[in-house]
Amino acid sequence: LIPAIAGAAALAKLPFGWPSERIGERASIGVAALSTAIGALGVAEFSGTYEVLIGSAALLGLGMGGVMPLQAALTARAFGAANFGPVIGLSGPILIFFQSMGAPVFGLVYDTQGDYRLALYAFAAACVLPIVFMSLVRLPGEEPSVSAEG
Repeated sequence: LIPAIAGAAALAKLPFGWPSERIGERASIGVAALSTAIGALGVAEFSGTYEVLIGSAALLGLGMGGVMPLQAALTARAFGAANFGPVIGLSGPILIFFQSMGAPVFGLVYDTQGDYRLALYAFAAACVLPIVFMSLVRLPGEEPSVSAEG
């Protein structure tokens, strides 16, 4: 599974960078997060079917790989080139903390449940959070979506 996830993540850089210029970083991150969630659910549900399992792992990797360039593009757009380094530097320890929790949590779930399904379901649910949070982000030059009149 790891080669399918890693290979798809490596290939995802350009495909997710291209639509972000057309539909925006926010929508592209939503697509990447949804791809990751569907891939995780596929790995959880279709572990007995090798071809579907590999396809689900590749879909998971595609989404995860797509987030990386989109995160950088969104950070640059939201905070500007002058603030890009400090923002990435400050967000790094937070991201590393949550990323480092993945393996121990998955291991704990496996040790207590006998498989990874619960951890994969929780991961898929967590992948929906960026979609929700992206709807709240206001980027420079965007008009507010809710009118102040009323």
